[in-house]
Amino acid sequence: MSRLYKITVMVRGITKVEIQTIMEDLDWEEEYSEYYNGIALYEGTGSLYGGRTESSYHTSLEEKFKRINKHAKVLTRWVYLDDQPYEEFGSIDIDPLEETILEAKDGK
Repeated sequence: MSRLYKITVMVRGITKVEIQTIMEDLDWEEEYSEYYNGIALYEGTGSLYGGRTESSYHTSLEEKFKRINKHAKVLTRWVYLDDQPYEEFGSIDIDPLEETILEAKDGK
């Protein structure tokens, strides 16, 4: 089973192109990237598979960046997207079939 995430990766000691290349090779879909004041920033969405943890994935990313620059500093931030809390306001008339479809879409 996979888990969908938004990931933010910040690396001091590599370029914007290098961070983009590594993340694209790992099948993360870029949403935003920037290079400012010596830090490459990458934001994207993707999944972790096979029971892989955020921590172990961070370690493997850090190893990849340190192959480019052994002094690279890496920070990752993970936002789990599969089951985010939400609030609803208002009401509409929904027939039972529509309600079943909405519940299936929400994974309930």
